[in-house]
Amino acid sequence: MSVELFRRARRAEARAEGAEDRRRLRLEFFRQALTQGFDSLRVRHAEGASGQESVRAHARLMDDVIFSLTRLIAVDAARARLDATLLVVVALGGYGRSELHPLSDIDLMVVYHGELSPYVQRMMQELLYSLWDLGLHVGHSLRSLDDCVAMARTDFPSRTSMQEARFLAGDRRLFARFRRVLRENVYRRDFAQFLETTLGERDQRYRRYGASPYIGEPNVKESAGGLRDVHTAMWLGAAKFGARTLRELADKGLITPREQAATDAALTFLWRVRNELHFFSGHKNDVLGRDLQPRIAKNLGYENDDASLGVERFMRDYYLHARVIHRVSRRLIARCQETLSRRGSAERRQRQQALADGLVFFDGQLHLADRDPGPLRAEPSRLMKVFWHLHRLGCELSLDLERALEDSLYLVDGGFQRSPAVRDLFLDVCRTWGRAAQTFSEMHELGLLGRYLPEFGALTCLVQYDVYHKFSADQHSLLAVENLEALAPGQSAESEGAAQVLNEVEKPELLMLGMLLHDVGKAKGHGHVAKGIPLIRELVARIGLAPDDGAVVEFLVAHHLTLSHIAQRRDIDDPKTVADLAATGARGAHAVAGGDPARAVPARPRPPHRRPRRAPQPAAARRAAPRGGRERATDPGGQGTPRDDVGPLRRDDRGAAHGRAPPDAAPAEQRVGRDRAVSPSRPGLVGPRRRHPRSPGTLFPDRRHARLPGGEHHLGPDPHARRRDGH
Repeated sequence: MSVELFRRARRAEARAEGAEDRRRLRLEFFRQALTQGFDSLRVRHAEGASGQESVRAHARLMDDVIFSLTRLIAVDAARARLDATLLVVVALGGYGRSELHPLSDIDLMVVYHGELSPYVQRMMQELLYSLWDLGLHVGHSLRSLDDCVAMARTDFPSRTSMQEARFLAGDRRLFARFRRVLRENVYRRDFAQFLETTLGERDQRYRRYGASPYIGEPNVKESAGGLRDVHTAMWLGAAKFGARTLRELADKGLITPREQAATDAALTFLWRVRNELHFFSGHKNDVLGRDLQPRIAKNLGYENDDASLGVERFMRDYYLHARVIHRVSRRLIARCQETLSRRGSAERRQRQQALADGLVFFDGQLHLADRDPGPLRAEPSRLMKVFWHLHRLGCELSLDLERALEDSLYLVDGGFQRSPAVRDLFLDVCRTWGRAAQTFSEMHELGLLGRYLPEFGALTCLVQYDVYHKFSADQHSLLAVENLEALAPGQSAESEGAAQVLNEVEKPELLMLGMLLHDVGKAKGHGHVAKGIPLIRELVARIGLAPDDGAVVEFLVAHHLTLSHIAQRRDIDDPKTVADLAATGARGAHAVAGGDPARAVPARPRPPHRRPRRAPQPAAARRAAPRGGRERATDPGGQGTPRDDVGPLRRDDRGAAHGRAPPDAAPAEQRVGRDRAVSPSRPGLVGPRRRHPRSPGTLFPDRRHARLPGGEHHLGPDPHARRRDGH
């Protein structure tokens, strides 16, 4: 801390005629210094200063003010002939981390040794009154060393704020003793209880502010993927490993250098966004509300162009950084948890199940055999095989395996994308319903799904800022897959009608693939259906689908808007409408529309003079259909023409195709999974595993809510919305 501000303040109050005049001149001086400093921060922010630069500069400004005031008040106490006793002024919380945003509270604590003396009382009182008179929002406490230990043991917020304490003014030896006493009497003694309390606080925060990094109106501080996720992980890392910064965590091998760099970039971005929210709102506001998003985006330099809106690119960047925060924080917390169960895991490792492909299964997770990624990289198709095992076992990936997969993504090249073995593994995941959404989500979070299917990768965190879409395009598609699985036989009484349709699907993997890819055209802008058809043709040819199978996937993507368009634009009581729909092959389109949340309600409200009518059931449509052959498109090879001359989506009573044995099944795999429950209503329909917090479905803990009409939509007019492809 600089003493220059203190010297200038001494000179400013040197002409004072008494104590009252001295205090008046002092406050005038610091009020002017704060105004100039705050204006400078605003200008530098507007000129493009990074989030880190802004929060650090604001913290330094307040450091200088508090340091100077403390010294001036000590001089006043000496004039009053008070005997000086030991004390130290410390910064807590975000201020203690030197992360001070424009309108954040300034949390201070004065720690003293021994009895509470008149000198300490005078120092505390004058410091607080001065800061309040300067218009600052101050959180404060006055504690002895014994009080600090007692509070840290019993009060969670006090403990975490004191973990981040930073010296401001006073006796440095007392500050060193304060940190040592807490470390020896609190941090090292009850880590297990602290971990449990911390995770309970995190779960409660998620319930209140959102458990997914992809929510539409995130709280930059409190939502999943927000700043508090990093704080939570760092509290645990500091308590267990003594690492107070990301660099220290990386030096200890707790996070990788790549994770450190990505987290630093994400933090800087979120700090800048939060600074802009405070400056623009004029008060402490951490919620990126829908009405604020366009203005914040514009102020941060995101302009509209021919391809997209500035707010869409801004929110995409936000989600990309939030997912990094969420993933790295989760991994650091998992590493802390491992330290408590290491002995038990070592014992359970003796009973591990060896799988093929250099993997072992124990403790509910997939692990690398001997922590060696060599076998994984020796055969690139094993990257997909990991997720095949994950899907069949219904377990989770270990941290080491997650990082090995990320480090091996460079192996996903053209040869990998064209590999028949990789294709068969991927299609087997698509074929076996019940956990496909979770498996795809894991695959997507680690980057493999977008590398294998670059058309889907282009949807990653792609935002459509209109009234019809609540989620980013990738999360919307994953949620659609989850909803499709919920329509399968045996999942709920509500899905019986759709289950009759699904029972007649001969190749469910094609229906699942069509659902996953139904919106790939959105990466190309307006007219996503027509633009998606060439992408699908290229994709199915690249992975080597049979022509008839590829035509089915193309058909599903081409017609995924058919039912909503008919419901909005045609008389659904007209028999010709039913016949035309059946002739189009609407059974496949019905299944896609049933899973796509955006198709759950009409995109436009009906006119008031038209009473809403219930759409005919697919079985009725089939009975009303002509008995002749299927119609064929006049231009099956056209670049943007949907193909209707597809292979059959139905099957006879030959039995379910879902239960076909997976490719390359290892005996050990069968031993591990033989006791897991399988739905009796469908041989290959496996029960869903425990939902992961990263799954988009966590936004709907009850599956029924995910399928409520309008679940994908905002209500009310949106002045910024624009129509997209009839949505």
